[in-house]
Amino acid sequence: LISRAIFGQVEGFAPRAATTSLSVPTNNSKNGGKALPQTNVFPLYESTSEKGGFSYGEFAKENPFANNIGIATCKTAAADLLAQVVIAQTPIAEIDYERSLLFMAFGAIYLGGFQYLYQVQVFKRLFDVDAFTSQSWEEKIKDIPGLQALGAQTLLDLFVLTLIYLPT
Repeated sequence: LISRAIFGQVEGFAPRAATTSLSVPTNNSKNGGKALPQTNVFPLYESTSEKGGFSYGEFAKENPFANNIGIATCKTAAADLLAQVVIAQTPIAEIDYERSLLFMAFGAIYLGGFQYLYQVQVFKRLFDVDAFTSQSWEEKIKDIPGLQALGAQTLLDLFVLTLIYLPT
C-alpha cells in the first residue's frame, strides 16, 4: 500500500503514465548523432483490444484480484525455488515439491488474497487513498492530512501483521 501511495498505483496496476515513450539521444556516427526513434518501453501495458490480442494491462485493470493472486503465487514459488537451488544448493532433480506447493499456497492465499483484500479494499474504505495516490510528489509532500493517513495506514498494517502474520 505504501508503494501504491508513493508511486500512484491503483488496484495493483501501473499508471497509464508508465506507458510513455522514450527518445534516447546518441552520438552514433551512423545516424549523424540523431535521437533514436521513440519506442514504447512498457509494451505489455499497451491496449491491444482493437487488434484482437491479449493485453496484460487490460487484464490487470479488469481483474485486479486475480492478477494479484497470480503475481503473488508466481513470486512466492520463484522465491522458494531460488532459496532451494541457490541458497541451499539443492540439485534441480532433488527439489522439494511439497515445500514449493506449500509456498505457492501461502503466496496465493495470504499474499495474493488476504493482503489484496485488506490493503486495497479495507484501506480504501478507511482512508482516502485515491486522492493521495493521484497526486504528484510535490503535492504529496505538502498534503499533511494525506501524509497523516499514510502514517496511520502504516501503523495499522504493522499492527495487523503483528497479530496475524508474525505469531505463526
